[in-house]
Amino acid sequence: MRKDGTRKSGEPRPCVTCGVSFAPRLDALKEGNGRYCSLQCVRTRPATERGPWPRVKGRSLSHRLWKKTDRTETCWVWRGGLTQAGYGTISLERKRLLVHRVSYELARGPISDGLHVLHHCDNPPCLNPDHLFLGTQQDNVADRVSKGRTAAGERQHLAKLTEDQVREIRRLWQQGGVSMAEMGRRFGVTVTPIWQILSGKTWRHVS
Repeated sequence: MRKDGTRKSGEPRPCVTCGVSFAPRLDALKEGNGRYCSLQCVRTRPATERGPWPRVKGRSLSHRLWKKTDRTETCWVWRGGLTQAGYGTISLERKRLLVHRVSYELARGPISDGLHVLHHCDNPPCLNPDHLFLGTQQDNVADRVSKGRTAAGERQHLAKLTEDQVREIRRLWQQGGVSMAEMGRRFGVTVTPIWQILSGKTWRHVS
């Protein structure tokens, strides 16, 4: 690390994917990375370079991904960090990636520009490749409408909670001593809808 806070760089080298010369960080070289000039080049790397993603601190991205994943008979639930919308995230070379997109790429290959990775199961932290499919932004909106996510509360045809249960969840949380995971098991849902209720992302019309 230099005095100005920037990281030391190695000798310039061509990117494996695009051929553009760049100077990789020394810490990236020590971790076995530094072969690609950008995350986009990692995702679109040549077929001969595909397989495990670049290693981070001695462990492959796939190893880190599955270590924090609980595989049930249906969904594979991410237990790491989440976005405000409930999607899992993981870091790679100082950048944050959505875990369901990483899971899709590991199982199916690179994702074309402009495409979204959608969930058949409608469970944001799920990264089971069998539950994921590609679609455009228009497909994403249509999928949301078809699953009732534009409706509120009990009007959603996939809603598993009632307004009384939502009030009880909030009461338990204010009372303390009960984790979101425990409340999820008690009410038969995953952690995500519990978190969304407590953070005000959903059921805001219930007081």
